[in-house]
Amino acid sequence: MKAIADLQGKLEVAAGQMRSEPRQKNIDVTLGLIQKHFVDKEPPVLDHGAGSAIPFENAIRRSRIESSAFECKQGLLRLDDKRAPDDGLVDKIIETICGIANIGPDSSGAVFIGVADKKSDRDRIVELDKIAAAEVSSRYVVGSTVRWR
Repeated sequence: MKAIADLQGKLEVAAGQMRSEPRQKNIDVTLGLIQKHFVDKEPPVLDHGAGSAIPFENAIRRSRIESSAFECKQGLLRLDDKRAPDDGLVDKIIETICGIANIGPDSSGAVFIGVADKKSDRDRIVELDKIAAAEVSSRYVVGSTVRWR
């Protein structure tokens, strides 16, 4: 959590569609802050770039009903005016990851952090953070995600 403190202030934010170059810079900034907290793996766990958009959208479409393999969280911060960290959320995410890992060695899953499944959450995030949320199926992309196999 300390590594990503004030992340929003370090990113380039644009209303509507963002070009590839600023988006890539935002990804690079984020990865630079968090990469030392992950174990190296080949192939890389954190895929990014234009090629990851289609698998990401497809995974969200497949997860229309949250199952033991997919979970959506609108973000790590509360939706109140203070935008304080949501105490206990990291523990819930870790429990979810452990549950997905226990499905079996040949399965995969995802925790989508920054994907709201309620329109009211999307509306509140748009209001608080002044962002444009992308709608994918019945979900709203309002931030970043982490995916693994």
